Amino acid sequence: MFTEPREALPRSSTYELPAEQPGYINLTTVYQGKPDTLHTRAIFSIQGDYLTYCVAPPGKSRPREFVTKDGDEHTLVVLKRTAGEAVMRPPR
Repeated sequence: MFTEPREALPRSSTYELPAEQPGYINLTTVYQGKPDTLHTRAIFSIQGDYLTYCVAPPGKSRPREFVTKDGDEHTLVVLKRTAGEAVMRPPR
């Protein structure tokens, strides 16, 4: 289960995995009630049951490593797959 520590507006995101750049992911996000579309760039890694990604804020350069530093505004996330739990899927 994924929860956010803050209230966030409902949003919809799509992603692109550029074939020529393994480990890169480009995200497009639209927040409900907001006219702007956000474009962010990230890197990701899948190792066993772990998905790690580091994303830069909109309009900033793609991170080059899986770390955050004061002032870079990057977000680093590590997710672990768990066995036996229901997987949330979007409605069809």
